Amino acid sequence: MSSPPQTAITSSPSMQTSGRTWKVTGSASRRLILLVALLALAAAGLFAQRAWFSPEARERRLAAMSLDHLEKRAGDSRDPLLFSHLARARTEVGDLPGAIAAAEQATQLDPHSGRRRATLGTLLLSAGRDTEALAQLQQALQDDPSVVDPYLGLALFYQRYEAWDRVAVLAETAATIDPRSLSAWMLRGDAAAQLGQQQRAAEYYQQAARVAPRSPLPRARAARARLAADDVDAAERWARDAVHVGPKEPAAFAALGYVLLKRGSERLPEAISCLEQAIALGETTGDAYLGLGRAYQRQGRYLDAEQQFRFALRADHSRNDARYGLFQVLKAQGRDAEAAVVDREFRDWTRLQEQRARASDSVTLHPKTPEKWFALARIEAKMGLWDSARRVVESGLRRAPNDPAGLKLRAEIDRNVR
Repeated sequence: MSSPPQTAITSSPSMQTSGRTWKVTGSASRRLILLVALLALAAAGLFAQRAWFSPEARERRLAAMSLDHLEKRAGDSRDPLLFSHLARARTEVGDLPGAIAAAEQATQLDPHSGRRRATLGTLLLSAGRDTEALAQLQQALQDDPSVVDPYLGLALFYQRYEAWDRVAVLAETAATIDPRSLSAWMLRGDAAAQLGQQQRAAEYYQQAARVAPRSPLPRARAARARLAADDVDAAERWARDAVHVGPKEPAAFAALGYVLLKRGSERLPEAISCLEQAIALGETTGDAYLGLGRAYQRQGRYLDAEQQFRFALRADHSRNDARYGLFQVLKAQGRDAEAAVVDREFRDWTRLQEQRARASDSVTLHPKTPEKWFALARIEAKMGLWDSARRVVESGLRRAPNDPAGLKLRAEIDRNVR
């Protein structure tokens, strides 16, 4: 029996063409996928490189470094950013001379950076080297008027000399350049409050609170400004918000205590509790002692009030309002002779405050005249403001290093500082 015919199985032309097409297309696809993968890898590498070497990334890395690490990195470095962060780290541990040295190095390496020069100026201001600070801050402003730092530094400088009009202008410019600057809004509030513009001060402090939603201090100051503007309800809302945000902030409790004092005798126990809490939390300005003295005075507890007014003066002997309260409670106790002494001190201090304000204005108008600085230093020495007097007389001596009157005044101040 014959076997069935064998049929050769061969590919048709169309099948062969299809096979060749598939092979070519498959090979191209693999090459395309490989190319895309390589491009993606290169892009990722470029992104990583940029992320590592970008100014923002370097800033973050240096900000995260410890002081020891920054000190080791400094060495022979020529990186101004490194020295800027070293200045910051040294400031945080209280090494002001070291911070100034690092800031000077950063400025030398990058002499046209307004921000670095402003940092140096602010540090010099903290060290009481006011003349050098002013020169650096003015140069920083000239180098780069587009950054906020020189304006803030100059505002702090003029705040020291109570030139509030200038503080207001500089802080306004700073807030315009950087609307998110907490310092700018706080300085605007401080200047407005000192100039008697309490409503405006409250608005600036409230803006500062919006910029820093977790900070109790702007809220406490907003409360005090609202209280000064006789808006007691708003003042209490802001004070309670300050306490809520900062349950360990003395200024928050002091602000609430003062608001409750304004509410009347039925709120005195709560006011006293808040002021005592501020003191327990470490309030150091004498503000809480003064408020507590007034609360006790209203309750007729004159001996307790006397003690608080004396504590307030011990914390800050320039508080003439505490001196006046002390005079009142001494009179209420029938201690007329002691009250008369305090009354003379109150009147003398009022006169010295007026003289100091005029001398500060004169220094602001004539900063290159050493005699103006010496005149201000003499008044501050009479007031017992020895640290400030020392800074001021040094500013005069930098303009006239061998002035006999200035040298004599510095020696007198130094004896009292020691």
